[in-house]
Amino acid sequence: MLTLVFVIISTVLFAGIFTVDNRTGGGANYTSVQGAINAVSNGDTIYIHPSSISYGTITVGKSLTFIGPGHHPEYTGGMGATIGPIRLSNGSSGSKFTGLIITQLAGNVFATCHDIVISNNFFFALGAITGSYGDNSGCDNWVIDGNVIVERIGCGGCVFIQTKGGSNWIFSNNFIQTKSGQNNTNLFGDLNSTTIVENNIILHQNTKSLYASVSGGEFTNNIFWVTRNEITDIMVDANGVIFSNNLTYHSNGTLVPLTGDNNIDNSNPNFVEIASGTPVWDYLNNYQLSSGSPGENAGVDGTDLGIYGGGYPFRSEGYPQDFPRLQSFDLLSNTIVPPGGSIEIYLKATKAGQ
Repeated sequence: MLTLVFVIISTVLFAGIFTVDNRTGGGANYTSVQGAINAVSNGDTIYIHPSSISYGTITVGKSLTFIGPGHHPEYTGGMGATIGPIRLSNGSSGSKFTGLIITQLAGNVFATCHDIVISNNFFFALGAITGSYGDNSGCDNWVIDGNVIVERIGCGGCVFIQTKGGSNWIFSNNFIQTKSGQNNTNLFGDLNSTTIVENNIILHQNTKSLYASVSGGEFTNNIFWVTRNEITDIMVDANGVIFSNNLTYHSNGTLVPLTGDNNIDNSNPNFVEIASGTPVWDYLNNYQLSSGSPGENAGVDGTDLGIYGGGYPFRSEGYPQDFPRLQSFDLLSNTIVPPGGSIEIYLKATKAGQ
């Protein structure tokens, strides 16, 4: 399989497509992601193979596309490609990250990093996503969609996701979860009137307010689920935030009703299937809404609230949206073939966007 992949990819190197595999005998163009970054040019694409070994920290100073296999691909038994922390420096504007397991992604101090797309990744992180700050810095026009963003224990007083004042950030169709064992972590920081947060599932499990240094933002079509008794009002510190067509639920109490239009307060969203009473992220769970759910067709656009709303094809395994979903890959004949010989393979895949 590795030889076949190498042959296919080698025929299109002129298009600026390169592969990375840090496993012994992988046969890719590079064995480290940073080595690939240093060698390739602006506009190139780097495919990163699944591996049980992390690809480590990288610094991106070019406009590149990074594509992983998905964060829980079926054909590898759930093994993805782990990378991070990812540091964005000057020159990284326009970069895209999809199908990866990421420990952190942040703009460097004083860096300019506009037009970043972060799609269909799994974050298991402290400060998961952060813009840049400092004199002449700026990170505008970021799109964060289709990700699973899960906080891990280890940071006191952190903010989980921070725009650092960046303009025109869009968070859509993400599953976002704070850690239950962390008591002083805000979820969102530095949101402003240009920030859009829509069609997310937000599971907040600690005692800190959701917001820090917020001056605005528009929250629509989201599902908020709170677990701690100490949280009774999710609008605390939400300065200037507009709430519309959201659903709230507290599994251990009652929340203050949201201000704004068409919000559904203190109602269980009735997911199709969750393994426990709390919808912590699990690949076995089904976060679609059951028929008759109060969030069904309750969005501004008439579609469901949450990660499957807005017509978005949320992929729980993190497969990149523009690629078919490879489900299995089997060799049907001998893997050793003579020159000019043939090899039989069986592929099973689902078309892109499903």
